[in-house]
Amino acid sequence: MTGSPDGHDAPSAGPSGATGAVAALLVRQAGVISRAQALACGMSGRTVARRVSTGTWCVVHPGVYLVAGHRPGHESRVRAAALWAVRGRR
Repeated sequence: MTGSPDGHDAPSAGPSGATGAVAALLVRQAGVISRAQALACGMSGRTVARRVSTGTWCVVHPGVYLVAGHRPGHESRVRAAALWAVRGRR
């Protein structure tokens, strides 16, 4: 595991392992992920942008997304707010 830019641990992964690393993170974070975390998992910025533009990822806060298939709830809202707050302190 390596520390991601927003202070959360993210699994190490190259481009081929990005999907698995992101999936593991989403399970731990109630379907919420930050752009910084996705990039730290090995996902490209273009892939993040494509997932947002197609509606696969919904913007909750700038740079913070809820992934389709995950229902918004108390835990996802709190995690999204925390990820956004950490992003804003940089």
